[in-house]
Amino acid sequence: MRHMNIAMVIEMAADGMGDRRAIGSLTYEQVRAEARAVAKRLAADAPEATTLASLLPNGDHLPVALFGAAWAGVAYAPLNFRLPEATRVELLARLEPAARFDQSWMKEGDVGDNSPYVEEPDRPAVLLFTSGTSAAPKTAVLQHDNLTAYLFNTLEFAGASEEEAALLAVPPFHVAGVAAVLSSTYVGRRLVPMARFDAHDWLRLANEESVTHAFVVPTMLARIVAALEADRRRPPSLRSLAYGGARMPGPVLERALELLPDVDFVNAYGLTETSSTVAVLGPQDHRDAVTSDDPVVRRRLESCGRAVPGVEFAIVDGEVWIRGDQVGGGYVGMESQVDDEGWLHTGDQGYLDDDGYV
Repeated sequence: MRHMNIAMVIEMAADGMGDRRAIGSLTYEQVRAEARAVAKRLAADAPEATTLASLLPNGDHLPVALFGAAWAGVAYAPLNFRLPEATRVELLARLEPAARFDQSWMKEGDVGDNSPYVEEPDRPAVLLFTSGTSAAPKTAVLQHDNLTAYLFNTLEFAGASEEEAALLAVPPFHVAGVAAVLSSTYVGRRLVPMARFDAHDWLRLANEESVTHAFVVPTMLARIVAALEADRRRPPSLRSLAYGGARMPGPVLERALELLPDVDFVNAYGLTETSSTVAVLGPQDHRDAVTSDDPVVRRRLESCGRAVPGVEFAIVDGEVWIRGDQVGGGYVGMESQVDDEGWLHTGDQGYLDDDGYV
């Protein structure tokens, strides 16, 4: 079977939407040129490297680093820059042989040649370290095929209008951050990176940058709600606000729906092992739940939603199992969590209702 490379995503965007702004002042054509330059530098300065590591927060470099690594056929590994130095050093050592990406790799006008990307890379697309709160961090493996399956099955290429912009506040070392770069590039939606989250800054950026889309985790939404309570000005362009990453407190969500009645809320359920979102509770589901007198419908506000195209769910002895082309389930040095029939045993407890809501 012929494998894919996520570098094809920036290739498609540069060929089809080259003049459109991708992030900051960079167009998709410029991101491709910079990614080629990263691949060229890797070949020249670190030919032995199998990984390109980064300790940078969100910034204009994100698609350049991700696609530059992919172009060269090496893995991209964004690390948690908030960790103690000793932990960062330990994690970097686990990635060796690795090159370390920093701002010096972003040189205006420094472009690579026109060499094509590695079509069937031997290395994974992305390596992500788990939080490691109760044990040593594990290294999750995101394969090119899994990530491209997520894009191709759920999104339309160039489907965003040119004025759309997505505010990226989740950190780059989270699977949602990786997915945001890939999905925004694929649909042609400008990224607005936020280095460190602050609710008031989030609202300011949403206003100044005419943000139309955003993704937040529950703690972020709680702080945004508090900021909105203090300042009743609303982001005028915001259309869609997705959330995920942890269980959302009901009162926070219900208040957010009241404060932002014209915004489409989306619960995006996914795991690192599933290359991001595998189930969605859509905008109409939210509106139906808060207005319905039916307790079954109201409870759906606590649901993860229904499977996205290409994904199946099963409940086995109360445990949620997931299967689909975007499901990876691999960790470095560990056996796959996916069984012989393709099911990922998540360890999460749950159930499916009669309408397919998880």
